[in-house]
Amino acid sequence: DAFAKSSEVALRSDPRVEPSARLALMFLDRVAAARPFFAPFVDSAVNRKAPEYAFVIDPPKTGGAPARELHTGSRVVAIDDSTHDGVWGFGEAVKVTGGDVATGTKSNFAATGWWGLIELGVLQHEIKIRYFHPDTKVELRLPSFPTVAPDLPAPRTK
Repeated sequence: DAFAKSSEVALRSDPRVEPSARLALMFLDRVAAARPFFAPFVDSAVNRKAPEYAFVIDPPKTGGAPARELHTGSRVVAIDDSTHDGVWGFGEAVKVTGGDVATGTKSNFAATGWWGLIELGVLQHEIKIRYFHPDTKVELRLPSFPTVAPDLPAPRTK
């Protein structure tokens, strides 16, 4: 944030930097686009020790789907024909259980990392998850997260 407020304008306007820094600046633009999603944690200063989000699970589009449950930490939220809300904190286990017992089909999911609820929202499309600021309840759009920083060219020697 401090870099974006003070140094970024000078860096972008320096004609000597632009050609070699184009990939790095594109990466910084992607990070900046993801920043609003992290605002509840970043802007809380010391109030939050880790990211936390409120969320809403919308009813599945396939009506009459077998009942399932979303487990976030020790809490359970039904996934059925109603809208349900909950809270999720960074590092809490996330899994979906349930399925159609009569046909033997299961629609299970278990997160593999610290960002379980985000992983669930990104990797599957059956369950519609909307994310919200935990205090203001303003909806937060899930950004396209940068996954790697680009390789920067080695400095030229004179």
